[in-house]
Amino acid sequence: MAAAKGLSPAEQEEHFVAGLLHDLGKLPLNNQFPEEYFQVCQSSGKEGSTFQLSEDRVLGIDHCQVGAMIARKWRLGVSLIETLSCHHQVDDSRKSCRDLVSIISLANQITIELKIGTAGDYVSDKAMFERLTAEVGIDYGKLSDFHDSVAKEIKKASIFLEIVKR
Repeated sequence: MAAAKGLSPAEQEEHFVAGLLHDLGKLPLNNQFPEEYFQVCQSSGKEGSTFQLSEDRVLGIDHCQVGAMIARKWRLGVSLIETLSCHHQVDDSRKSCRDLVSIISLANQITIELKIGTAGDYVSDKAMFERLTAEVGIDYGKLSDFHDSVAKEIKKASIFLEIVKR
């Protein structure tokens, strides 16, 4: 999406890193509380509960809060901290970081909407999806292009991972 928006290579790289790290907080939560996190996964999507709400209900904290703590500890910078912290509540992000957070949030919604894997989120937020699509300026019709390019990137990554395994 960053390339489709005409962002510079450095900005595209920042978006790529933000996309990779946005759910970072899920890893330590799952590692430290495996039984409870399984419960989070089981309850996500039921009765309209989002994954983040399930985390908060079961654990009293969510992956956005944990991800932001890690990003601060690692001194990743304001843009990445905001992305990890606010990708589910874009309006809570600083205006200076809003474009990055919005694109990562939209990418997150697209993966849910197009069912490109899952990180526990099974229910897309239609209102947020539509709002972010308009805000970011990505035409809904271009989503199939993203799906195709993501599928190609996943295939390339899986080939790389197979080589690394050997």
